[in-house]
Amino acid sequence: MKLDDSYLNGCYLIDTGSTPDLQGKQQIVNRITAEMLRYMKNEIYADYAYKFKDPRWQEVFEDMPSYYDNKSGNPKANVSVDDSLTDIDKYNIEWINRKLKSLKLGTTLAEK
Repeated sequence: MKLDDSYLNGCYLIDTGSTPDLQGKQQIVNRITAEMLRYMKNEIYADYAYKFKDPRWQEVFEDMPSYYDNKSGNPKANVSVDDSLTDIDKYNIEWINRKLKSLKLGTTLAEK
C-alpha cells in the first residue's frame, strides 16, 4: 500500500522507553513522530532480511520471520536489498525520506 499524508495524523500508542523507571509505560500521540517514520522505513528493509549496520535496528528487527529461512529455519541477512524492493517499497521509502527532510532531520533513515 502506498503511504500518503493520511498516515501523518492519527492516534498512535508508543513505548516511552526502556529505562527502568519508564519500562512498560506507553504514551498516546496524535501525530506520527520522526522516530516512527524511521521505524516504518527500516521495517521495509527488514522485510527483506536487511542486515543493518546500526546494532539498534538489527536488534529491533532480527526476530522477524523474514530473517529466517522457511525451510531450514537458519538465520539469513542480506547486505543489500535494493534489487528486491518493489516499486511500492521504493515509493514509500522516498515518501518517508521527504517527510523526514521536511522535519529537518535529514534523509538517511535506514541505518545502512
